[in-house]
Amino acid sequence: MRKVVVRALAEAWIEKLSTAAPGDQALLAVAEGWVELSQPEESQKEADARGQLRLAEEAVARVDRLEAAGAFPGRDGEAAYVKQSRAAVSDVESARREWEALAQPMADISVLTDPVRSAKLWEESDNHYRGKLLRLAIDRVFLEKAPYQGARFKADRLDIVWKTPRGWQPPKDGTDES
Repeated sequence: MRKVVVRALAEAWIEKLSTAAPGDQALLAVAEGWVELSQPEESQKEADARGQLRLAEEAVARVDRLEAAGAFPGRDGEAAYVKQSRAAVSDVESARREWEALAQPMADISVLTDPVRSAKLWEESDNHYRGKLLRLAIDRVFLEKAPYQGARFKADRLDIVWKTPRGWQPPKDGTDES
């Protein structure tokens, strides 16, 4: 049963990637994951730099919150606020420059979007790497219960939840469902 399900997942994965539009959310998520899979060291450096940038931005916000709460009273407090605020902003600019130097453009995923090449990559990969390839595009898989015991597996029993890019939020259509 497991082999049949994995084969069906692989077919759905190849079909999804080869027929997806260039701006498809799953394709963007695959591109993010492909960079991490194909260039792990560079990806880790970029993630570290992005984390440093986030910390520096939080420091600016923290100084602003302290100032709003009245933590810098009087002239000396104002001078201390300006000094800390400038230092925090300088840290943000430095972290942003470092991140921009390491940030990678979108990955070349043509090997994954071409059905012939992706099928060849799939066939040449071991099970561990195949799992990584599936996890590039698939977030979750639900398998519906068979209609009766001993029923043959059919791919339409699979419900695949495709990944979305990191930080992606669905667009708001302006309708209120409450």
